[in-house]
Amino acid sequence: MLLLCVFALSTAFAQPPLQQLKGHVPDIVKNGQAPLVSILPSNQKMYLSIVLPIRNKPAFDQLLKELYNPKSPKYRQFLAPEQFAQQFSPAQSDYQKVLYFARANSFTVTNTPPNRLILSMEGTVAQAEQTFHVHMNLYRDRQAKRDFYAPDREPSISLSVPILHVAGLSNALIAKPMLGLGAGGGAYQSSGNPTVYYPYSMRAAYYGGSSLTGSGQCLALGEFQGYNIEDVIQTLQAGGRAQASYITTGSGNYVVSYTPPGSSSSYSVTLSNVPLDGGTVAPYLPQQNPPNEDIVQVAQTDEEEVVADISQAIGMAPGMSQIEIYLVPFQSFDYAGDILNAMMDPSPYGIPVCSQSAMPWAQWSPGYYGYQSTYLDQAFQSLEQNGQSLFVSTGDAGSWPINGYYDYFPADDPYVIAVGGTVLTTNSSGGWSSESAWSSGGGGISPDNLPLLPYQNGVETSCNHASTTLRSAPDIAMESSNDNYTCGAATPYPSCTTMGYGTSFAAVRWAAFMALVNQQATQDGMAPGSSIGNIDPIVYTMGFSSTYQQNMHDITSGSNGAYNACPGYDLVTGWGSPNGQNTINALVNTTPNAPLPAADPYEYNVNVTLQGTAPPTSITATMYLGDATPGATIYYQVSICGEPYALTSVQPGTYLQFVNYCPSMPASGYMYAVAPKYGQSQTVSMSF
Repeated sequence: MLLLCVFALSTAFAQPPLQQLKGHVPDIVKNGQAPLVSILPSNQKMYLSIVLPIRNKPAFDQLLKELYNPKSPKYRQFLAPEQFAQQFSPAQSDYQKVLYFARANSFTVTNTPPNRLILSMEGTVAQAEQTFHVHMNLYRDRQAKRDFYAPDREPSISLSVPILHVAGLSNALIAKPMLGLGAGGGAYQSSGNPTVYYPYSMRAAYYGGSSLTGSGQCLALGEFQGYNIEDVIQTLQAGGRAQASYITTGSGNYVVSYTPPGSSSSYSVTLSNVPLDGGTVAPYLPQQNPPNEDIVQVAQTDEEEVVADISQAIGMAPGMSQIEIYLVPFQSFDYAGDILNAMMDPSPYGIPVCSQSAMPWAQWSPGYYGYQSTYLDQAFQSLEQNGQSLFVSTGDAGSWPINGYYDYFPADDPYVIAVGGTVLTTNSSGGWSSESAWSSGGGGISPDNLPLLPYQNGVETSCNHASTTLRSAPDIAMESSNDNYTCGAATPYPSCTTMGYGTSFAAVRWAAFMALVNQQATQDGMAPGSSIGNIDPIVYTMGFSSTYQQNMHDITSGSNGAYNACPGYDLVTGWGSPNGQNTINALVNTTPNAPLPAADPYEYNVNVTLQGTAPPTSITATMYLGDATPGATIYYQVSICGEPYALTSVQPGTYLQFVNYCPSMPASGYMYAVAPKYGQSQTVSMSF
């Protein structure tokens, strides 16, 4: 009997087989390019987050398509956080196993969000080494000129629950601000008054109205550094035309009072600070490193990035109720997923979900991408499920790829809104006058070979050199040149400068502009708390429409190195910058084209070349669906020169005809025809 009891107990507490994880050891550690500096002290504190995969991923992917497909009854029926948790979060029983695992290994659990996609915990290096079966070392990155820590091998974990990633095991991935100070950002071009762009300047240039202020909206910012509120206030009231002050609340947040130039209204914007993974509101001010040819000397603290983000958002949309600022440890991009997860469901912090957000930092580290495509794609797609638009920066070093600079992710990910840079010229009253491409603005074809999504089909031209298969960026653009006022704690620059530049300015400005759009949509009948969601499908539909020139500023001059600005879409400025109320109305009222479905084993895509001396006047497509039910409605999706739309057949074999209406279509082109699931054969004829 005693033996039976012992056997039963040993079986009940038997450890599951080790689950091997991947993507945590940097390539430069694997190939020996990063020499070992030392081992990490065993008592050094570590902030870790265990990331779990979404449950029922096929259903998740299908719903995401339907949420952005106007032909679907689920169009824009975005999920509330609790609905998301019910349908796609890991099972509660699985999450409990992860929780027990963390506590059994003596970690202090610090965050268990309602969506159960991550579990955050604190511990020591010794605990991490024992738990994940690794040795934690300090390595030297000679190209980045810095030291970083990382495991010496891929972690393994005694858990039967699938694990996607363990954030915080390495800080090899640098979060690089897409903001710079000084003369490196290209020539200043403003004929307006004032001669420097202050936070309020962009509202006058790109909106030009007064009725929309972002009322009823909030904006979320993902930051990898803290900030001084005094620097925000100084930036907001720079130039002497705007007034700003603040108070500190008992919860450690700030309430900013802001009066724009010439306004009789004063606005109150709450800055809700959410530190994560050991991040702090107070900025981390790194010490000057000791002289060493392999170690970079600190030139700026990156606090300027956070200050600019907050002040630019208030300047564009002063009526927002609050700005949520998610703060993780200095420069640690591995915590990006924790930021995004908190944005998805901030209810534990007593704040609402924001329909618009920005993370104007980039992942920077030579030759190290790997797991991010899975780990962060899950977070990007989940934000889309929630109806949240995430704006990111395309970089400040010109066209992709840049030798020695790897700052194009996450902008080359297909599930974010990538914002490029321009040089803005204003008129004497501060309104928009003209615009050209910023020579340092990032853009190009995904260096990580990430695929394009259907809404980008048809953008490629002989001028823009966009890809037919891979993600092209940017999607849109705004002012980024070195004529922006901002304050911060950088050295050797003064505490404030009139020469701030970078696509982070553009990304945050677009995010705040989106608050105006969602306010307009709410006034037009959209349910309060709802949103338009990711605007990319709408923007590309607008770009292909006959009213594009009225709805957006099409930027056609300038280049970023390898690519030129072109009429329509290009790899420097995307579809351009917003044209005030016209853009707002178009974003609210445009129905995006129904996306072409990806082929499955029962579908076919036919690529037909149109030949002739003149464009075709019409195309007639005959689809034969031999195994379809006679009399059933069959939906076809046809795309010609980037204009996808649906055709309906009442019976198999019906002739479907549509007239070519693309005025710029050349004599040679292509047509995609997709017949869902029943297709067997088809013919296509053209009339000239």
